[in-house]
Amino acid sequence: MTPDDLDATQDLAAHIHTDYPESHEVFTQRLTVAPEGCHVLASPNGLEGYMISHPWQGTITPALNTLLPPCPHTQTDGTFTTWLSLRLHAGKALRSKP
Repeated sequence: MTPDDLDATQDLAAHIHTDYPESHEVFTQRLTVAPEGCHVLASPNGLEGYMISHPWQGTITPALNTLLPPCPHTQTDGTFTTWLSLRLHAGKALRSKP
């Protein structure tokens, strides 16, 4: 995922999660905090899916449409985990090529 993918990512998220929209600022922060954990599934028809993972501490999942609090990027005390969100466009015949 690159900054150029953010508008399409937000549009796809709004299509998939009509009742749970997330702001452009939230997607931008996730990409800034953990660019190595942000990926898109693109096709000639556009963006078909995305995956966002980022560092997280604690056992309560981050609330939707909220910015992440500061979180260390290294595991030092055993409380560090990675939070993952994967979304795919429904009804698309997507598969990997051999």
